Amino acid sequence: MFSDPQIISIVKIFKKFVTNNSHNGVVSPSVNNYDGLHGFYKGISTKIVQSVIAAAVLFMVKEELVNGARWLLLKDAANVVKS
Repeated sequence: MFSDPQIISIVKIFKKFVTNNSHNGVVSPSVNNYDGLHGFYKGISTKIVQSVIAAAVLFMVKEELVNGARWLLLKDAANVVKS
């Protein structure tokens, strides 16, 4: 996948980026300066809607798979009993 010189160069670039970064904490100072505390939660409603829709779709797919598996098992069980 990667050779040793490629990995070393990637690590050097990443290290240079991290050391040149203007802050060391988790909180971004630009967001804090421009938008305040509200800026950190600006997109949370969109993310919650996305998560709810994804959970609903996954649950629906799971239920359809379970129903299909039950149908196949019952169909096979009925064929075994008739034989």
